[in-house]
Amino acid sequence: MNKYKRLMVLSFFLAFLFINVRSVNAFSKMNRIYGNNRYDTSVSVSEKNFTASDNVVIASGQSYADSLCAAPLAKKLNAPIILVQKNLNEKAKNEILRLKAKNAYIIGGNGVVSTSVETELKAKGLNISRISGVDRFGTSIEVAKKLNSFNKAFVVLGTNFPDAISVAPVASKDGTPIILTKKDSVPTIVKNYLKGKSITKSYVIGGPQVIKAEGINGISNVERIYGSDRYETNFKIVEKFSQSTLNSIYFASGKDFPDALVASAIAGKQGLPIVLVGDSVNLNMKQFLKGKLGATAGINVLGGEKVLSTALVNSIFTDNSKNDNGSKGNSENMDKASKKIKVCIDAAHGGNDKLSPIGSKGTKEEVVNLSLALKVGRILSDKGLEVFYTRTQDIYLSDSERVSKAKSEGCQLFISIRCNSYTSSSANGIETYYLQGNSSSEKLAKNIHEKIASGVDLKDRGYKPDAIHHILKDVNCPSALIFFGFITNPEDEAKISSSYFQETAAYAIAGGIINYVNSNSNNDDSKVTPTPNPNPSETVVCIDPGHGGYDPGAIGPSGVREKDITLKVALKVGQKLADKGVKVVYTRTSDTVSWPSDVSQDLRKRVDIASNAGSDYYISIHCNSATAAAYGIETYYCNINNSGGKSALLAKNVQDELKKIANYNRGVKTANWYVNKYAKCPSILTEIGFISNAKEEKFLQSSDGQEKIAELIANGILKTMGK
Repeated sequence: MNKYKRLMVLSFFLAFLFINVRSVNAFSKMNRIYGNNRYDTSVSVSEKNFTASDNVVIASGQSYADSLCAAPLAKKLNAPIILVQKNLNEKAKNEILRLKAKNAYIIGGNGVVSTSVETELKAKGLNISRISGVDRFGTSIEVAKKLNSFNKAFVVLGTNFPDAISVAPVASKDGTPIILTKKDSVPTIVKNYLKGKSITKSYVIGGPQVIKAEGINGISNVERIYGSDRYETNFKIVEKFSQSTLNSIYFASGKDFPDALVASAIAGKQGLPIVLVGDSVNLNMKQFLKGKLGATAGINVLGGEKVLSTALVNSIFTDNSKNDNGSKGNSENMDKASKKIKVCIDAAHGGNDKLSPIGSKGTKEEVVNLSLALKVGRILSDKGLEVFYTRTQDIYLSDSERVSKAKSEGCQLFISIRCNSYTSSSANGIETYYLQGNSSSEKLAKNIHEKIASGVDLKDRGYKPDAIHHILKDVNCPSALIFFGFITNPEDEAKISSSYFQETAAYAIAGGIINYVNSNSNNDDSKVTPTPNPNPSETVVCIDPGHGGYDPGAIGPSGVREKDITLKVALKVGQKLADKGVKVVYTRTSDTVSWPSDVSQDLRKRVDIASNAGSDYYISIHCNSATAAAYGIETYYCNINNSGGKSALLAKNVQDELKKIANYNRGVKTANWYVNKYAKCPSILTEIGFISNAKEEKFLQSSDGQEKIAELIANGILKTMGK
């Protein structure tokens, strides 16, 4: 090799080294915890976090069924979780000896963790406690019995692992049990056990597609937490339960359970979340973490490079305004809508629709359609458009019912999201249809399709006129049908079922819609609904009594329901405002509500009521709930939707009034509650006291207490209005 070639090779090597050093050091403190396999990784987690321990928790690394509920117990015992196969491997044996462990708690019956493991542990002088039930559901109850007293529970699907490992650090931190249930029924052993408990909050992890209403029947004080997939659900959990700032965090693969499971108790002890990562980092999670983590944050990566690459973890702080294919990859680089119109997002098929095709790998079109539709809607809402969905769960609707819904809601654009199918598996690609002869629909389809075609890695079949699909004609507004891949093509199926593809496609579709809206801001291609408030100079205040109907909210020690208190206070607030000449609208005026028994539709309907009334202010009234000792009053607003500081001012003025009667002034705080985030006006959520505190419950229930609270809230609102 001559010297010039050597110099070229050396230059290339140095450039490569420089690039990789920069990548690895995107965080100043990245710590990878891993072994040759899942069993060795569990030992590595133990070595990293324990110098010694009297206790060890033994769980199966082959089956998650019984292992899912182990984390809160491990945290209580201050014990590592060691994964085993049929026998203890040498590393596990040596680690247990190093810890000087005296007690081993085996999770699951003999069919889960064999008697040979128990025999080996006994031979090493350990006391054995086997915790098991007749099945995985029974085991979750037996583990719960070993915890200290609790008044909350996390309820998760027992036949899959992602939601359980997402919530395990939170459950561990608070000593809250993880209770397993079935998709469409509550196991008898679970139902009987919970009957004897005073549960003030049951966090159900997963939407109605994951756990149906029948799967939580009889479980009290339910609050669902879920997203469109396991990674979005993980984001929702991290967002809800994380500390205001994070100096460290854990990352684990969301494709399997072991690595996240063995670290969950440690993460809970440290008050840290575990972020699940698939083929990419959830975009909402990325934005959230950017505001929580700094360059000095400690990053703990669970598993080896093949399980979770350094480049993927570093991508959180990488400027990915463009994906490799040149498409816009996040909402920060997307213009806001220049005018506010209502867009109908239609997830095709659903329920018992026999025309909904299924891919060769079992991918259901109706599920993919809904997942993508919800992602598109979320982005459009963030960019200032009002979104209506024909469905948000797995239900069947005919085309005429979809059209009727869109019309009755006054939608000005209609986007139907679908997958294609064909008798031949070779057919592939994306295509978009518009109503033949309708220039507005053609322009809409063109904007959307050009974004998708340049943004996703699928064959471009073009945008085309259509005279067959009557749904395009019947909606009477600009409309488009998007077929984003052939579910009957194995390669297309693999792509469209991935979270990464769906996020990319969602941003492309949303970008095309916004481009269309902005290019028509001076035209009237769509039917704009009239302003709901006939007197624009009149101030409208929307009062939202929290919970109601199917949802009782929190329940106090004497049985008082939050929904009853919030309604009484809300009506009093409204009357006091009306007496001052303010126009008042309510999201509900009784315990009969205008929305179905579904949390997402419930919250969306409340915001829609306020928006349709042209509200200038939105006040949501709630009671707080925690331990019996917690007390005080606090008021929240959303930083993302601060309306030029008006939400913060409203929160301050209301809290300044309420603190006059507060046992403890808990102050003004920020949070991304749905109603505050998506209200189209300055908005707050006020927690008027702890219903879980017997003294405050009594005050909240009393007519005198409700009168005083209502008067102070009204005073704060009037002060904000300058009255």
